[in-house]
Amino acid sequence: MNREFLQWLVVDIPGSDVLKGTTIAKYAPVMMPPDTGLHRYVFIVYEQPKVRPKWHEPPIHDFNDGHRVKFSNQKFSRKYNLGDLYAANYFHSEPDPLEDDDFGPSIYEKRANSRRRRRE
Repeated sequence: MNREFLQWLVVDIPGSDVLKGTTIAKYAPVMMPPDTGLHRYVFIVYEQPKVRPKWHEPPIHDFNDGHRVKFSNQKFSRKYNLGDLYAANYFHSEPDPLEDDDFGPSIYEKRANSRRRRRE
């Protein structure tokens, strides 16, 4: 069982403008395998250290990227000396048994294709 799955990672956010930060892991929509029970999603914010770290993380754009599953927030924060937590929030969710067919990358791909068509 995976304890952590990286949904999204943005660094170097000026003030509160997330869109102007540097995206390391593109946002992955919430998706859960059927019959897996309650899932906890946590948003964590660290104050930027006075000396800006040189981020040595591979960019993650694909939902299936193995770095998402292997990610450890604790190791990441230690690696870049992020210090104390600044803010956090969370929510719980569980799979809808009526939507089993929409689990996994297929729904992610549908959303991405839909966005591409809207831009064209």
